[in-house]
Amino acid sequence: MQYKKRLLAVFCFAVFTGCGAGSELEIAEIQPPLTDILTFELSFGDAGTQDEFLLARPYSFVVNSRDEILVVDEDYVKVFDSNGTGLTRFGGNGNGPGEFNRVRSILLSPDDYISVSGALMANSFKPDFSYIDRINFRNERPFKEILELNDLIFQRPEFVFNISETEHVYT
Repeated sequence: MQYKKRLLAVFCFAVFTGCGAGSELEIAEIQPPLTDILTFELSFGDAGTQDEFLLARPYSFVVNSRDEILVVDEDYVKVFDSNGTGLTRFGGNGNGPGEFNRVRSILLSPDDYISVSGALMANSFKPDFSYIDRINFRNERPFKEILELNDLIFQRPEFVFNISETEHVYT
């Protein structure tokens, strides 16, 4: 009870003695909103876009040397031109050749070879989007040799980077 009385006394003292009187109220000048600072450069899809090129859950993308935009979306690689117009798509959900399961990344080599890595598998594609091969990490001899040589337990690589049709690097 004593605490409440003291608190009330301090409050009344502050109010009646003009605590804060003499300090000036500052009014901040409000800056006008910024306009014309962003420009719209690229759009994917419009009213006429085919359903297979609509983006639902884009995960990763790269741009090749022909300025084509490759977007991983719904376990497909959807290819758009530099204006955002759909050109083609490849892949799809599954475990067959050229199909993906839980895509983690898409990478391009300097020569536009495409690597699409997913759960324990990676698919390789030529620059023209044709299928090359599927890499199963567990069955790759060089990968297994590295594990055995270093007495390591199997770990899934994060990415497979295709250098050419026959060469690739794990990271």
